[in-house]
Amino acid sequence: MPLQIDMPNDAASIELDEYIETIASMKYDLSCQEDLVDSAIYLKRLANNKKFLINHMSNELREIASFQKTNTYGPAVFILHSNENYFLRAVVWNPVSRIERSIENFRYDICHDHNFDILTVGYCGPGYESRGYTYDYSKVKGLLGEKVELQPQELFTLSQGRVALFRAKQDIHIQLPPGSVSVSLNLIPRSNKINEPQYQFDEATHRICRYLHSSGRELAVRLAGALGDENAVEILETIYKNNPSAHVKAYAAQSLIQLDPQRTEEVAERIQGDSALAFDIFQKERMRYGSSFELYA
Repeated sequence: MPLQIDMPNDAASIELDEYIETIASMKYDLSCQEDLVDSAIYLKRLANNKKFLINHMSNELREIASFQKTNTYGPAVFILHSNENYFLRAVVWNPVSRIERSIENFRYDICHDHNFDILTVGYCGPGYESRGYTYDYSKVKGLLGEKVELQPQELFTLSQGRVALFRAKQDIHIQLPPGSVSVSLNLIPRSNKINEPQYQFDEATHRICRYLHSSGRELAVRLAGALGDENAVEILETIYKNNPSAHVKAYAAQSLIQLDPQRTEEVAERIQGDSALAFDIFQKERMRYGSSFELYA
């Protein structure tokens, strides 16, 4: 269950630009969970304003060609503001439709953690329910198939006005559909936590069954091995040495030996001494391209 944040009985509301200015003027370090919690009063006041969101979306629609142009999320997520320190988004949670109910084994969400903190508030509607767990990330190697000690938590509902913090690499949840359309507001800090892997868990076995953080960066590194030439070797070497992600390191190592098979033994020995996770991913990729992503593929 996320960290629930008790809010004073405060009906004050603010506009989006006031929120942005306040967060800047208060000089919060949003990568620090304590400061993130301290800033929650202003997110709650923004959520008290039931007109700002529709007004903001209406203004964006005036320039339909550029509407949400930089939004890389799906159609249920709207980016409200973004800067170098954080981004603010609104998320629409739809109830399960009749068609979805008729689909065998339909899943509304998956059991997952996050590699970023999420300060969230229920904006409107009854809100989603969340079945959750916590875990000690420091005790996890991060290998596919690894069994993790998950601590079950109470069912949590993000009702209107409720504020909570989903903590990076600590809280695990699976969202359950609301009874009717609901919207939440999320403040997401930008921090180095994004370099940590994000997991999907098998709820029945408590094992890591998939990595969820694959990005264009990782795809480009993998493609360098499949499509590159000798000019890519130096770039891949630099990526391997400097990138903090075990996954990126492993893909760079695999791409290196694709381009220069004679270096297989040397590269394998080097990555084996780097980390157990990087070596495990590297070995899976050597066996079958893409097999490092999902245990049950």
